[in-house]
Amino acid sequence: MYKLLMGLLFFFILQNSFAMPDYRAEMRKKLQDQKVSQFNFEDASVSTVTHLIRHEFGINFSFDANVDQNKTAPIRLKNSNFLQFLEVGLNKLDMSYQVVSPNSIRIMAKAQQLKPFLNSPPQLWSDHKQLNLSVGACADKGYKVLQKLGFSKIVQNQFNVYGNFQNNRAAVKCVDQNQQSFVYAMVAGEDVKQVEKLRNAIMKEL
Repeated sequence: MYKLLMGLLFFFILQNSFAMPDYRAEMRKKLQDQKVSQFNFEDASVSTVTHLIRHEFGINFSFDANVDQNKTAPIRLKNSNFLQFLEVGLNKLDMSYQVVSPNSIRIMAKAQQLKPFLNSPPQLWSDHKQLNLSVGACADKGYKVLQKLGFSKIVQNQFNVYGNFQNNRAAVKCVDQNQQSFVYAMVAGEDVKQVEKLRNAIMKEL
């Protein structure tokens, strides 16, 4: 069960990151380099998010059948970029994405990602905040936070940090935001109280 939990969280992180292969890093840089003074939407849908990115970069989007394209959420970002607009927007809409080719992104519903793996999925808790730190300093802080909280087997991969705590797995992901950073923290495990406690402890230290 523990190995399955670890694999599950890595799958979740992979679906929401530009870690590998190279075209994911290229896509990340393309979206991140285009600075925007502000995104201000009262009722943004996934169509709003994808249409703007498609119009600006010519990127193609596909949608899983269970994606609710009518769901809306407010998205307000200042001094931002299209990468953060995509990630924050989808997170608010309970969706995620996967870069499937150099010019194509797949949109998925978060709630459905766990079902193929387990009849009774493990707990997965996440949160995010903005830090007045560079993205590199954010990742270094994430590493130190996991160390301070007693995590083991801590690994830092560019701006992502992973660590184990008993039967739980945590990830800290930092995204550049114009000399500041936007940080996501995720914890997966079997015990909902412990997972929530670890998530809260990580966010407090960050």
